[in-house]
Amino acid sequence: MKRYGVSQRRAQPALRQTITRAKKVRNLTSSFAFFAAGAAVPVLPFLLPLEGVAALVTAMVLVGVALMLTGATVGVLSGGPPLRRALRQLAIGAGAAGVTFLLGLLVGAALG
Repeated sequence: MKRYGVSQRRAQPALRQTITRAKKVRNLTSSFAFFAAGAAVPVLPFLLPLEGVAALVTAMVLVGVALMLTGATVGVLSGGPPLRRALRQLAIGAGAAGVTFLLGLLVGAALG
């Protein structure tokens, strides 16, 4: 730093700001990647040569497994029981899917 005529004390705030921005970009990138990967799970069976009920059931099973893996991971990382956390995550996901389905029926009925 002295080579550029800047003391280390004056450079510290700029360095901290640069590191903070780099961490934000890293967090944003990893969040996007995991969100995109999670969103792709229910679509995968429809990209394969599966159709109709077979694709739907496969998508439901894959989403269920993904939800349970996520819940179990949270359990392991938080020190809680993985199976209980996995089942809880599955129940929350199933409830969200049910509410979404019902809202879709309501909107579909309202729009004709």
